[in-house]
Amino acid sequence: MKKENQFSLVSQGLRHKIGIAIALMSTIPLLIVGYIVLFYLGAIMPARASVLLLIAIVCSILGIYLIGEITSSILRLHRLARTMVNGDRFTKIGKDELKQLNEVLKIMGGRLEILDKATGLHSRTFFETAFHQELEKSISSQRPCGLVLLQIIDYDDYLRKYDRDIVNSLLIDFGQILIGNLEEEDRLIRYEPDKLAIILPGKTTTQIKSFIEIIKKRIKSYTFDYAKETIKEARVKFAFVVCPADGTGSEQLSQKVMERLR
Repeated sequence: MKKENQFSLVSQGLRHKIGIAIALMSTIPLLIVGYIVLFYLGAIMPARASVLLLIAIVCSILGIYLIGEITSSILRLHRLARTMVNGDRFTKIGKDELKQLNEVLKIMGGRLEILDKATGLHSRTFFETAFHQELEKSISSQRPCGLVLLQIIDYDDYLRKYDRDIVNSLLIDFGQILIGNLEEEDRLIRYEPDKLAIILPGKTTTQIKSFIEIIKKRIKSYTFDYAKETIKEARVKFAFVVCPADGTGSEQLSQKVMERLR
């Protein structure tokens, strides 16, 4: 059973704006009904009804402004994305800019190869750039940066015994366990078919050891259950390095952590 990561084009801030715009626009029919009710209640009420109508007009103007701002942002992003992939072929989907934008972003993601297709995690290509950047930040800010490798010990046996979708689901579950214990600036990568890498900016040796122990406990208590197949006691091993104690170059540290994993 293959699991797919879900990505949303709409950010949290944009969702809030859309919610506010809808709330403002939805007051119009309610206030119009209120105006009619107050108008027919007697001669004293029309002044209050006029105030309600004025509020409705103001709310509708604010709602229209927010909707216009959101639409304008999406259209600008759409034009920029189309320009960035100029010359590439992609399916034209009518006049729906959001669907077209999603299609263009898929092309951009495929070209950059920053995601692993099987798991949705960051790819090795992303790792090469991200780790180098984090090491530069680590050196300039004089703070540590850790790199952890997790290897699935029986990975080749799983491939022989189970369907590849099940093995990919196993990797996804390992990823979810790790993601649940990562901070915002940490990065999770599918480093090799049987290995996941975690970049941990600002983490000391003690903090990394504690992190690994937590992950080991989570894995031990987790049930890896897929399409009537249960993988019991999924075995893993860890190795880690820390910049600058173990080195400062990305290639040097990558080689050292692989040696420690053997």
